[in-house]
Amino acid sequence: HLWIAYTVAWLLIYLCVIQGIRTSGKVVYVTATLPYVALVAFFARAITLPNAATGVRFFVEPNFADLLNYEVWIRAVTQIFYSLGVGFGSLIAFASYGNRHSNFQCDALQVSLINCGTSIFAGFV
Repeated sequence: HLWIAYTVAWLLIYLCVIQGIRTSGKVVYVTATLPYVALVAFFARAITLPNAATGVRFFVEPNFADLLNYEVWIRAVTQIFYSLGVGFGSLIAFASYGNRHSNFQCDALQVSLINCGTSIFAGFV
């Protein structure tokens, strides 16, 4: 029955993309905000669990000895590469529709900061 889910997903993608950038821009309003709604809901649930303070303390108190482990750095680089999605071309494709006079450096900085902030917030969940 997995093929039914794949077929529905591809049909939804087709319906979103068929009209061009205008339709996909409207879809982004839902797909960009829905994960934040879910994160806030999960966070509200997580802070009400027993021993939540212990988990928060573990998350915010660094263990500097782990910074000497190369595996930690490899995982960090992998995380930031995949979360920004630069290698997939989606950011480049949408950037081609941008205004010629936009401040792309500021936009890139905002995307990077929002991405890192979201990752930190998701760590609490």
